[in-house]
Parts: sequence; structure tokens; C-alpha cells
Amino acid sequence: MSRRPLIAIPSRFAASTSALRYAAVVTARALADAVYRAGGEPWPVHPVTVRPGSLLAGIAGAETVTASCYHHQCVSEPGEGLVAVAHAADGTVEAAELAGAAGWFLGVQWHPEDTAATDPVNRRLFDALVEAARN
Repeated sequence: MSRRPLIAIPSRFAASTSALRYAAVVTARALADAVYRAGGEPWPVHPVTVRPGSLLAGIAGAETVTASCYHHQCVSEPGEGLVAVAHAADGTVEAAELAGAAGWFLGVQWHPEDTAATDPVNRRLFDALVEAARN
């Protein structure tokens, strides 16, 4: 187990950004790198609101999920047949399901592997995938 302190850097990225926003993202990245070099553990996390009744809601067992996300791109409009089932506070689509799928179909825009060891909700995403594959 690492003894490095965990430091959360809340962040939000968009598909298109102004030069000012880009500078903020670059600055946030530089800050994360500096925190790591100084012995800290940068971890960009933010809350995600989950749509009630969705597959994700059933897996999560909660209306809000903590997502580890550090992307510079995002889904602006889900593809044909996909339904957005989770959003960040700024409206960014964070998860999608395939409407009327014959099997298990769930896509998330964050990195559940980052926190699955300590976050039961993100761990359940992997458990549900394995269970679906077994069936």
C-alpha cells in the first residue's frame, strides 16, 4: 500500500474549449504532475448523477457515483440507439446504455479501475460485467 497522500483535483474537460479553458487544463495537468513529484497522489474525481431505473443505477445502487475522470474529450451526442444514463454536473454524458439490447450493454466515460479497490460502486461495475459474461 502506498504511503503517498491522496489529493483530489476536481476537473471537467469538454470536446471543444477556448484558449483560456485549454490553459486551465494544461495548468491542472502541471499541478497534478507537481503533486505527484512532491510525493502526493493526484486523482481527478467528480460526482456523476445516475438515471433511476437504468442498468447502471441497478449496479450502483445509488443515484450518484464518484467518477475518476481525466479525459480531454467527451461524448457530445450518444450514437444511434444509445441512451445517456449518467451525467456530470456540467451536463457531460458519463455513461450510456443501448436501448433494447439483447444482452448486457453499458459504457462509462470514466476510469472505474482507478478506484475499484476502494470504492464498492466502481467495483460492482466489474462484478456485474463478469456476472453478465458468465450468464
